[in-house]
Amino acid sequence: MGNDVLRVYRVSVGTEDGVWAAEVATVAYDRIPGGVVSGQLLDNMVLEDQRGLAPEHGLGGGGKGNFGADYSLDYLPVEPGDTFLTLRYDRLGEHVAVEIPLPEVEP
Repeated sequence: MGNDVLRVYRVSVGTEDGVWAAEVATVAYDRIPGGVVSGQLLDNMVLEDQRGLAPEHGLGGGGKGNFGADYSLDYLPVEPGDTFLTLRYDRLGEHVAVEIPLPEVEP
């Protein structure tokens, strides 16, 4: 998005108290060395399950890293048998939708 890059660097699936969830780790950084990442990039990223539903509340966290990178860790409930999530970004005329494959796990 502009000079900023949003990268998904880890996806995992597991259960917590019998509830299936996907964990998605992302990083946002500027292509220009020493550049500043827009604070709106991660704030306007939406993860949806295979049925197109997004959680009402953000589950996860984030923080700042070296050289101005922003990190985010998001959790999204999934159903056994789901094979992908969708990452959407819709801001200032940019519309991006990317399917993120989920790792195969035994239900």
